[in-house]
Amino acid sequence: MLKQGTVAGEDLSIIRLTDDPEEVLTIMREHRDWKRQQMLAAAEKLRESPPISRGADVDLPRPGKAD
Repeated sequence: MLKQGTVAGEDLSIIRLTDDPEEVLTIMREHRDWKRQQMLAAAEKLRESPPISRGADVDLPRPGKAD
């Protein structure tokens, strides 16, 4: 994969190969838990950010109208 340029050298540390079904389940569960934490952190960040304007204070040009 390195020779073909499909993966960077530093990314090799995140690739795990196994033929053990129990280890596969462990890897998948670890990733699921990591992903859940990432999603929760992103949701919390959104909750803390200011609300998005619905456009009431934005005057955008309308198609077909010249100023």
